[in-house]
Amino acid sequence: MVSKHGFITVNGCLHGEFSTLLPLVSEETKLLILLGDLQLLSTKQDLSTCAIPYKYTYKGDIQKISDFHRILKNHPRDELAQKFNNIDCVLGIGGNHENMGLLEKLPFGGFVTENFFYMGQCNVIKYKGMKIAGFSGIYKQNDVYSKREYGFEQMVLGDYSWWKRNKVSSYHVRFFEILPLLLYDSEDEVDFVLSHDWPQNVFHNKDPNLENKLFKIKPFFKPDVQSGKLGSPLYDLVMKNLKPSNWFSAHLHIKYQTTIEFENGDSTDFMALDKLVPRRLNEGISQFELPSEVDEDQKFNDNDGTVNEECNLAKDNLLLEANSSNSNFGDCGIQLDEEFIKIQFWCFQNKHKIEGLIDINSFNFKEQVDQIQSLYNAEKKTIKLQAPLLKPFFSQNPFDYTEIYMKSNLKSNF
Repeated sequence: MVSKHGFITVNGCLHGEFSTLLPLVSEETKLLILLGDLQLLSTKQDLSTCAIPYKYTYKGDIQKISDFHRILKNHPRDELAQKFNNIDCVLGIGGNHENMGLLEKLPFGGFVTENFFYMGQCNVIKYKGMKIAGFSGIYKQNDVYSKREYGFEQMVLGDYSWWKRNKVSSYHVRFFEILPLLLYDSEDEVDFVLSHDWPQNVFHNKDPNLENKLFKIKPFFKPDVQSGKLGSPLYDLVMKNLKPSNWFSAHLHIKYQTTIEFENGDSTDFMALDKLVPRRLNEGISQFELPSEVDEDQKFNDNDGTVNEECNLAKDNLLLEANSSNSNFGDCGIQLDEEFIKIQFWCFQNKHKIEGLIDINSFNFKEQVDQIQSLYNAEKKTIKLQAPLLKPFFSQNPFDYTEIYMKSNLKSNF
């Protein structure tokens, strides 16, 4: 295929198989989207923070579990690493098979490598004129209101068995982290939403393919759909609020497409993608052209301003130390969405008020959101961001970026 503007390639569950994925990716791909189960493992120690079935751990042989170590080494003669690094931008979310010891250090997103931006727990970014929202993990009702803990903090406190007890719950979605998307209101349309597991409304959509394809191939889904165990009702609210043009998911290891229609006449095209299985590799990826209206020369203003001089100086020093010879280092055209950051900032500043409104015994998320929405509506015109960080940057130490993000955009510390 030849494209005037280049391609977007979307992959379902990666499971660390970069060597299987990248040969399938067009040389003209500008944006590669990874929908989770990234398994970004580079050392045997990483296994202690990653939930993988024992039979797939290969007795701790990292080279059999994941190709990510090759991406990190970036040897000039390694064709796999070179092809990955030649893609303009790689965008990823987390799933339920992740090196959480790495990803938890970037809760608000950030670069894992120079061209690989992880979306974090929840985020909205802009790329070449497109607006992309995404969130990591999977939905589990028992943890949706749980307070987020971080393994690195517990290790400092001497709780060395924390990961063994919590590496599963660490990738469960939290209501508070998704809340900014539930309050999000922008005149600009959201082009893509990325989630690892599926919105629940997909299973209740009036589509003949639900019976003819999905339940025919995966008949064991049906009891879980009927009992409400499959899919996330929380994501339904995100979809209804954002009404994105496209929604991509993975997790259930099947390719499935449908259209969700809304009362106002809008609709969302939903696509789920498979994992990379030799017999059906084409089910694990989707490739399509970049929209023709995309401005290839779009310039983003790194609106750091002059107010937050401490953060600017720290960031500039990091960039100089990281790569003094490459002016494009850690810059693949991504801009953070200022409207999302405003809402995220408001949520953090009003966290105690929000927690006071939440009934942790109720899973009627719409009622919970409606109460918080009233509080937010009363205050949103007064939200002022001073010199937000809108252009993410790469740092060898993920904590450095996270610290600057929190100081600049949330006026908070870890």
